[in-house]
Amino acid sequence: TLTAASVTVNKNGGILARTIVTDGTVFNVRIVDSEMSTDTAEGAGGLIGKITNTAEIEKASVSNCTIQAKTQHAGGLVGLVQLSSDTTVNMTECCCVNSSVTAISYYPGGLVGYNSSSAGTLNISDSYATGSASCARFGGGILGVHNSAGSTNITNCYSSMSVQASGWTAGGIVGQAAKAGLSLVRCMAFNSSIKNR
Repeated sequence: TLTAASVTVNKNGGILARTIVTDGTVFNVRIVDSEMSTDTAEGAGGLIGKITNTAEIEKASVSNCTIQAKTQHAGGLVGLVQLSSDTTVNMTECCCVNSSVTAISYYPGGLVGYNSSSAGTLNISDSYATGSASCARFGGGILGVHNSAGSTNITNCYSSMSVQASGWTAGGIVGQAAKAGLSLVRCMAFNSSIKNR
């Protein structure tokens, strides 16, 4: 458990790790009462800023935290997933609880901000998010945007996040599916409010 941390970086930062660039495993990690922000650019995650290779994240939680990206890509757990080969990111039994996720411009998500992979698979299962996600455009209760040439599979997940977009496109589970390859199975949106212009 990591409590009362405060992390500020220029770009792509997380309270636990900045980036996973080779095979990574995160198991049974708790982040509590902490803050993560980027001061000039993108990519803020309550756990990890950016993932570019195979990763297994299981039983990870972020509670009562504030996550803010100065421009884009903010996630309760992961700011940005950007795979470039046939690799897989699995997130299982994870949560973001009573936390605030903000991208000043675009792409906040309750668990993951943005999937812009050119290949590979992002799997999110048996997970949930509560709190709030806010932005100018493209915010989602679990995932901000799926814009991947690979696939995103969200299974057995729910969000009760308040999702606010001052411009447009706010979604209870996903803010925007910009490409094919998004699958939602047994997901529920219990959002207290979903608003966009």
